[in-house]
Amino acid sequence: LSGANLRNVDLKDFKINENTQLDGKWHNVWDIVNKPQTNRDLSGYDLSQACLNNAELSCSRLVKANLADAHLKGSNLSQANLIGANLSNADLNRVNLTSADLSGADLNSANLRDANLTDTHFSEANVNNARFGYNQGVSESLKQDLIARGAIFEDDLGSHDRQRDPVLV
Repeated sequence: LSGANLRNVDLKDFKINENTQLDGKWHNVWDIVNKPQTNRDLSGYDLSQACLNNAELSCSRLVKANLADAHLKGSNLSQANLIGANLSNADLNRVNLTSADLSGADLNSANLRDANLTDTHFSEANVNNARFGYNQGVSESLKQDLIARGAIFEDDLGSHDRQRDPVLV
């Protein structure tokens, strides 16, 4: 079921096979995508590899949640608390992260292109190989700070800004 879109799927009596019912993780994913709600407490939840595209998660607590390899394209995470969350390899394309707290989050190789990053906090976040571009709310100083920590900015075709490794220059 990893990456499966559970929007509008009826889970009543749904079974993976004869002996196994759908586990709690996928019920949680189903609930998130089919019952839009703000202020959820999903701290510590395993939502890795879940398809959460266009999910309503504003003002939610996702402290230390595992969202590795998750698909969150177009989701609303404004004012969400993502402190220490694992978002490595996550698709955060076009996500609204306005006033979200990503302090200490792992964004290694995440896709944040076209995300709204107005007033987003990245203190001590791992942004190595995270892809940014065409972001709303990114000041030049924030951009340079993220690049210095290994982020990649792709603001136009063929243009990549990244910290240069002095050994390779």
